[in-house]
Amino acid sequence: MAKKILLIGVFTGLAQIISFYGISFVVKMNADKLFLFNLAEIESAIVIILSVMSFGLQQVATRDIAINNNWPQILSSTQENRFSMGLFLALFGLLFYFLTLDTYYFIFLLSPLIALNIDYALYGRGLSVQASFLSLIKVGIPSIILIILGYYGFFSINIYLVSIILAWLIISILSNIYLNHKVFVKPTVNFFKTYLKNSKIGFTDIALTALKLGILTLAKPFYDETAIANAFVVLKLYILIKGLQRVIFQAFYRELTNVKKAFLIDKIGLIIGFLFFVITLFYPQELILFLFSKDYLNTSNLFVLIGITALLSSISITASPRMLLLKKDKNYIQAYLFAFIGLLIFLFIVSKSPYLYYGIIGAILFGELILNTMFFIALKKELFTQERFYFLLELVFLFTLMIFMSFFFQPIVSMIINGIITVFYGLYFLIKHRSQFFTI
Repeated sequence: MAKKILLIGVFTGLAQIISFYGISFVVKMNADKLFLFNLAEIESAIVIILSVMSFGLQQVATRDIAINNNWPQILSSTQENRFSMGLFLALFGLLFYFLTLDTYYFIFLLSPLIALNIDYALYGRGLSVQASFLSLIKVGIPSIILIILGYYGFFSINIYLVSIILAWLIISILSNIYLNHKVFVKPTVNFFKTYLKNSKIGFTDIALTALKLGILTLAKPFYDETAIANAFVVLKLYILIKGLQRVIFQAFYRELTNVKKAFLIDKIGLIIGFLFFVITLFYPQELILFLFSKDYLNTSNLFVLIGITALLSSISITASPRMLLLKKDKNYIQAYLFAFIGLLIFLFIVSKSPYLYYGIIGAILFGELILNTMFFIALKKELFTQERFYFLLELVFLFTLMIFMSFFFQPIVSMIINGIITVFYGLYFLIKHRSQFFTI
């Protein structure tokens, strides 16, 4: 287990870190809000493209690829439908560009290229290390280009787009080579029928996207460039934390059907979310000055808000994939549907209120609250256990200690002390669960 986590952690963790650092660096190099807004548009559009092409099809295919012997046929059929949807999205983007002259829709021309990537199948076949390596390439190339642009103070969105095209081309070729699958597949005219068949789960893909960067596209008609740019910077840090958590459960996707093993993964995920919450709650200004610039000190409340969101969404990071693996599709769909509706309502209402500043991040928090509440109801027998209660008590005790240190000491001193407390707790956690780590 430790070796697999290490390899996946190095690739996926580095991918998340370099992706975040690219944004952090250009902010420190005084990139204007318009450039950040354009970056937000690109990243948001790409995740929207991915969610539409997935639309239930990919999640079901990943599950079927993991548990069936005829997975090559399932993969080929899935790719034919994904590539067809990619072509449709490219035509959609071209049409809407001519109707609106909004360059945002040009990004949809990348859809066919994005559709050729089959990293989802790598996870299904247990090739998590290879998939995480491709993840590093996918975000690493554009991020390195972004850092170079920031270094020279030449903020060209066109050069950044070229780097994205190059990255997706490389990972599309490599992912197919890993599974001995042909890169290009023929489109099919019946792809809509397949998507409609999985449309219920498909809406969960849209909801998943909306709970992260996809919300920026939804917010575009109601929020100005500054609000979206600020939310983008905050969300990049949030996605970094969620990415670290993904390292854990993606590495052991097949083991999630086991309640005890899933609970250990939940513990690790919650510890990550808890530490992020503590940092954003006690040291938001120090965090902003370290990662960004003093120009973003006025967004400290947004960082606190996203810390609360991360803690809430970390209570059970395995709940979502476990519901699919255990074929609780109905509960899974309902949870994401209500979360998505709640997010949209919150996003719209707050945009018309004096609290517009909190609208985008607040909508994600509200959506996660609905989502996790419904997850807990569906999995209450395994989530509300004595062992889980005792673990939460450990974190409450740890939090109490950190509050005490933050209250009685200066920020720098309390950060050092709380850091030491965290290290000792980490050692205690590893020793306590050492037998489980070597049996997964």
